[in-house]
Order: sequence, then C-alpha cells, then structure tokens
Amino acid sequence: MMHLAKGCTPKTHKCPPSKWPVFGNNPKEGFKTMPLCCVQHLRQILHYLHDLFEEKKIKYWMDFGTLLGAVREGRNIAHDTDGDLSLMLDDRERILQLNQRMAADGFCMGCYKPKRKNDNHIKICRSEKNHMVVDLFFWNDKDFTGILRSPGLNLPKSFPDYFINKLVLIDMFGKPMWAPQDTQRFLRYRFGKDWKKPQDKKVHFEDAEKTHKPAFAYAKSKGWNKKIKIEMT
Repeated sequence: MMHLAKGCTPKTHKCPPSKWPVFGNNPKEGFKTMPLCCVQHLRQILHYLHDLFEEKKIKYWMDFGTLLGAVREGRNIAHDTDGDLSLMLDDRERILQLNQRMAADGFCMGCYKPKRKNDNHIKICRSEKNHMVVDLFFWNDKDFTGILRSPGLNLPKSFPDYFINKLVLIDMFGKPMWAPQDTQRFLRYRFGKDWKKPQDKKVHFEDAEKTHKPAFAYAKSKGWNKKIKIEMT
C-alpha cells in the first residue's frame, strides 16, 4: 500500500517529510520515501550544479548519501532528504559569487541558514520557495598531512586526499557526475562493510559513533583525534 503526498513545484514549498509516501501495509511500520516531485527537483539541482561547475571549471564530487545512492542505485536513496556534493575550500568564494547566476537560472543559494553556527557549507535550493536542497561541503588540508577535513563536520568524516586526486564519472539520474576514485573503498570507509545493503533509516538518526564505527576506529588509529603540529623550515 502506498500513501501519496501532494505534489510540489518550484513555485510551492517542498513536500514535508511528514507528508511523504509510506510504503508498507501498515503506515506506522512502513518507511517513508521521497515523492516523485521532490525526486525530480533534486535531480534538477544536481544536474544543474554539475553543468555549472563544469562551465566554471570548479572541481566537485558526489559525497555521503548522494554518492552511495549513485553507486548502489543510480539515483537518490529513497528515504534520504537532500543531496550532498563536496568541493575544495579554496573554491568557496567562487561559489558564493555565483549567487546571482543561480537566481537568474531559477535556483537559490542559501535560502535558509545552517542550524549550527560552525557549519561552513552552502545550501542550494530548487527555488526561493521550494527548499529541496543540495548541501555543498568544503574540504581542505590545513595541516598539510594529506588528510582532508571539513569545518563543522566531525573528525571521522575526514579522508585521505588520495580519493580525490583523480575523479571518476558515475551515472546519477541518467547523467555522468564526478565521484572519488576507488569509489567502493571510499564508500566502505564512509558507511562500513555493509554499505551495499539498503537500510530503512538515515544514518543521521542514529548515534554518530555507532553508525560510523569503521571511520571512528580508522581516525583513532591514525591519530587524527590529536592536534598535529607542523614545523615549517
């Protein structure tokens, strides 16, 4: 049984998760999935950003749930709520300067602010009204260790720059988009050895250390939880 949500458009608010379709014979036991109208808007944002960043020669790659969905299903994970792209921190100001261009193209940058003050990512919405969103996360290697970190994200989400020294194209909603090389190994690090197995809930709803156990263990083994001092000569 499928309980449908009312469709949204770029001129309306996006469908709230409370109104998302529920799959299963019992709505209380089933799991909610993004309605087709919202899926379409997410696809439009991702493909638009790919084309824009290619035009401006800005390096990006799919990350987190968006990368997982692209590799595993060729589309978004059904119960995910947004999209995730990563970029280098050096390009953040260039992205901000595209605000008017995005508005002219019918999209919206930063239509609402991050909930946490230390967040350093940018939200790209389908429109000023419709807040289907793709988060842009920014990474750098401020300690010159070869480990990329992102302001506002917990340490185990850091990763070796090896994975993005070369990018590969992976189909997402029928369009090739950029992803880290050695992609399956990267996903194993991000989501653990069972990353190929679909889950009914977003990892955000679980305890972070429990959910990202492999990443926490790896970070500890590398000493990433300690402050690294670099002596410049």
